[in-house]
Order: sequence, then structure tokens, then C-alpha cells
Amino acid sequence: MCGEGPDQSPPLFRRFPPMRWRRLLSFAVCFICLSVWSALAARSWFLFDQPPREGSEPLTALATLIEGDDTWVGYAGYGLVRYNYFGQITVSLTVKDGLPGPTVTDLAKRDKDLWIATSDGLAVRNEAGTLRVFTTKDGLPDNGITCLTVRDDTVYAGTMKGLVRFRGDSFDILDENHGLPAAHITALGVCDNGIMIGTPKGWGVLRGSQIEAHTPQIDGLPFEWITAVAHYRYRKLAMMDANANTADEYYVLGTAGGGLIYYRGGQYTVVGPGDDGPGAAWITCLTYVPEEQKLWVGTQEGLAICTVADGTWERFTPQNSGLASPMVKDISIKVIDETVRDYEDQILKGYGLACPCA
Repeated sequence: MCGEGPDQSPPLFRRFPPMRWRRLLSFAVCFICLSVWSALAARSWFLFDQPPREGSEPLTALATLIEGDDTWVGYAGYGLVRYNYFGQITVSLTVKDGLPGPTVTDLAKRDKDLWIATSDGLAVRNEAGTLRVFTTKDGLPDNGITCLTVRDDTVYAGTMKGLVRFRGDSFDILDENHGLPAAHITALGVCDNGIMIGTPKGWGVLRGSQIEAHTPQIDGLPFEWITAVAHYRYRKLAMMDANANTADEYYVLGTAGGGLIYYRGGQYTVVGPGDDGPGAAWITCLTYVPEEQKLWVGTQEGLAICTVADGTWERFTPQNSGLASPMVKDISIKVIDETVRDYEDQILKGYGLACPCA
């Protein structure tokens, strides 16, 4: 179903407003839409075209970001593409257009600026479409940008030689001398009053100018190579827990071969591939959706979704769901909660998710 427009789409895709009732997912070799109507709990995959180029080898999608009804997708060896909600390409950016490198590793928005991490530097695209590039010539510790996140007005960029913190147009660099477990940054995420940082030698939390490090030597971290991070607070219903006024805080760590790790109250809990969990040892990405109270987990073997209220898991693989590739590289989710009217004049109330995964 690659490249189908609205008139050729299957009935479920036509019937409901596209960005209100669907999840968009892009995987290692393609860009996919997961269409979900919560009332029916129906799930369907829809493929989108890859950008036109020389050669027939499929591109690897590495990064995704939702912007209104559009979705940005960063590819390895090509650049950046913006799709509209019909899956049509409206913007294509490559090295010829000013990107510092052809491999886009992550994306983030600060105000109206789009921050683009590449293997050869960092680019910022303003609302007018103008690109500004940062490299080692501008003071970055390394040109290989591994990950991005934004908190308030500050952009954090991970590199293999330290964490770069952009405030306005200026930046500073944090490394092992500032308390990081390692200078190689593998993952970034927002948590309460801080930034979670993953490295190959442990993880940490940056609060202000202080870094709280967690390693096997410091607090018994079971597996040190961290590939993904997420954070959430879960509050039980009062009828289920007399202490429901306080929400338990969870730090979630994906690893490169050690499964999924939960950190709560100073204790670690490991969920391995043989346990009831994502079913994989190598976790590639994590996203928590507070509106659903669900944790989305990308792995090298498919996609998994955990409902934190009861700990149940859903797993999607090429074998059980028609997923185009088992390798999930990135997940972005946008929740829309509103009353909508379908094409048959029926009023529907609920929320939809737009979720691109690379």
C-alpha cells in the first residue's frame, strides 16, 4: 500500500480524519502508519513512499518528529523529508540543500526552529526554511550528533565526546569531568526537573549544573550500556491504594543486550527477553504516553506497548502483525483529545495518537 493517496486508501483510513485517529510509524527500511480507532481497538499498517533517489536499495529511517499534520523523517544516507498527512513528500533536504551530513540521527523542536542532528554536524532550520549549521569549527566537541532533546528553552545535543547544552545562541559542553559516566552520549530524555542521559558506562540525571550518575560501581546498575531512556510517574486509583496521593516515580532504561531496566526508589528491576515484557534483549527507543499511561518500546525484534496500570504488554512483529521490519529505531507520539465528526456525520469523542517510529 505504498504511496496511496486518500482516494485509494482502505476504508478505515478514509473514514476517520487521518491525524486525529492514527499512529504513524517508520521503521528501519520504510515509513509506516498504524491506524488506530480506540473504540474498536483496530490496528492497521500503511506504508508511505520513500524519497526519490538514485538506486533501489531501501533507506533506513532513523528519526521522526510530528509537526502539526506533518511528519518529519530523517534517513540514513539521504537526509530529511517532510510528509503531509496523506503521506506525500512536501519538503526534502539533503547535503545539497545545506545539511551538514546525509545521515539524520535525531530531530527536535524549540519554539519554531527544527533542530536536526546528523553524523556530520548539527543544523537548525527556522520557520523561513533557512539552515544554520554547527560543527567542530564552531566549538562542538564532535561532529557526530547522536541524540537530541529539549526542555524549556534549552536544547541538549549528545555527541560521542560530550553533552552540548544550547541556551539561546550560545552553548556549553559537559563531559566526564562534570560527572557524566562517559562522554559518549547514547540517549537523552526529559524527567522531573532534569534531563536523563544514557551512556555506554551507565546513566545520569542532569539537574541544573549537577549530574547524578548511576553506574554498576555506584549503585549496582545491572547493565551499563544504555541505549534509551524514559521517565514517568504513575498514580494508583484511591480505591486501589490508600497512599494514592503520591505517585511512584519510574526511570526506564533500554540497554544494548540486557533488556529493559526499571529504576524506582533506588532499586533496579530487569525485564529480560524471557520475561513478560518487550520480548527482546536490545532496546532501541522508549516513549511514555501519559494520556494513555502506556510505555512504547522499540526493539531490534519489533514494537511493544506496556499498559502501566496493569503491566500487560502488546507485541508487534512482522510475523504476528505484518510489520514491515522488526527493527524500530525511533518513536514520536502526539496525542489529540477532541470531539470530531466522521464522514457519516457521527459524533465521536476520544483521543487519537500520531506516532512516527523509525
